[in-house]
Amino acid sequence: MSDEQSISNGQLGRIQGDLAIMRRAMGLQLYFGNGILVFSMLLFVAALTAAFLSLIFESSWLHIVPFAVFMALSLIGLFFQSRFADLSHEIKLQAILSITVYFAVICAACGYVLAAFCGPSIGTTRTVALYVASLSYILTLMFILVLNALKTRERYYCLGLAFSLILAGLLVPICDPHFSFPLAHCIMAVGYLSVVLIQRIQLREASLQNATD
Repeated sequence: MSDEQSISNGQLGRIQGDLAIMRRAMGLQLYFGNGILVFSMLLFVAALTAAFLSLIFESSWLHIVPFAVFMALSLIGLFFQSRFADLSHEIKLQAILSITVYFAVICAACGYVLAAFCGPSIGTTRTVALYVASLSYILTLMFILVLNALKTRERYYCLGLAFSLILAGLLVPICDPHFSFPLAHCIMAVGYLSVVLIQRIQLREASLQNATD
């Protein structure tokens, strides 16, 4: 009797595991909750604040300071949160990707600013090389994000981050170099807000489906 009970319990556990996998594949069971929306909203507010400070201060190095502080605090916060709470791999991945995309957009803005202000002194060839290098790694990272989004519904947030890269590639090169950094911060704010909207819709769909089951 005990053997039969253990076998049935084992089969029941496998069935429950298979159901969990199916529900996650259908987007009915998500690894993230409302907490991840709070995180993305904080990123949105931080990016807007950085854009505002970049407009106030005329010194070019102060345009990058808000981003550097934001990135450092985010990494420190992620480290301590991982120490005191059991964060899933997907949550850590989203945090790291969010910071990485911010870094990529700011670096692209730096490349375009250097090309605009240093073009006459460094020559046409090096100026074109700066533009090409900035655009190339933006497109590469965007391609990686889109591939990640196609792998699973839980990574649809990557589309919001990829949207930031698209905007950066389209708007930063044609923008006045004096406003490149404020624009880059605003672009990241738009990307983070897109992430919030995407994941909010997913949570709502999962909640409605669970209510009908």
